[in-house]
Amino acid sequence: WWALWGGVSVTGELLNGPASELAFWAKRGYAQFLPDYRGNMAYGTRRFWDAIATHRFMGVFASDILSGVDAMVGRGLGDRDRLALVGHSWGSAIASWIAGNDRRFKAVVSKEGWNSFYPDDMGSTDSDENDEDILFGGSPSEAPEAYAFNSAITRADRVKAPILLFSAAPRKGGDFDKFCDGINRSKGNCRHFRFPKEEHVFGKEASMRIVFAETARLFARHVAKWR
Repeated sequence: WWALWGGVSVTGELLNGPASELAFWAKRGYAQFLPDYRGNMAYGTRRFWDAIATHRFMGVFASDILSGVDAMVGRGLGDRDRLALVGHSWGSAIASWIAGNDRRFKAVVSKEGWNSFYPDDMGSTDSDENDEDILFGGSPSEAPEAYAFNSAITRADRVKAPILLFSAAPRKGGDFDKFCDGINRSKGNCRHFRFPKEEHVFGKEASMRIVFAETARLFARHVAKWR
């Protein structure tokens, strides 16, 4: 059982990546659930901004996704003991957040997103005062609880499922390193693969082969029925 989603979109896309990825896993017998959570703007922006206004938006998005997973399992479309979670971009941030806040997934893959909303981790181009006010109600010193709650990196010590991290641009790789190191220092199981020549959506065949091979190996060990 594989839960997968892409990033925020205003065009209705549910996966920020090649459609072949869906086919790859379906061919290998993995059911795939692509939720319409409030972080996806396929049906308009109001629900998204209402969630942002809580300053605890990661919890809102995660709740949407987890309720969908529970519904699918309840309908017999998944095995509660063999759940895996994959996210890309905005979905990557949520996958990492869920990994530190929920124990139902046996394996997690977080691709080319981020694990921290702190300006020092995001980079100066990713945050300004207006964004801080909208997302968190102020700067880290003014709204420390909001930053801590929404940043997966603050719960690195709680990540117990084995997790793979894939990143491209160095700007988004720094907090991946810190997140992975924090997990491993707490006796977790994290591996980080960086592809400096890739874009936000990986497009090189060699890179995709590594991503698929490492993810398949993770699933075979922790999720697959025949493990």
